[in-house]
Amino acid sequence: MTERWLEIAAQCCIDIAGRIISLEQAEKPKDYKEAIMRLGELRVIPMRFAQKFAPIAGFRNILVYNYLEIG
Repeated sequence: MTERWLEIAAQCCIDIAGRIISLEQAEKPKDYKEAIMRLGELRVIPMRFAQKFAPIAGFRNILVYNYLEIG
């Protein structure tokens, strides 16, 4: 259940990033990680935080597609 909630939280962050990028009419990102980075570029979040947080997109993919097996 925890994995599912983490997946949903990550997807929500990505979806919000996409919406903000659209509203700002900024350049469309090529992937989810770049979408988070774009928020830093747009100064929606601090760039330093964007750099640390952007890997959440890869973590989301691991959860969704079961790239890794825990356990």
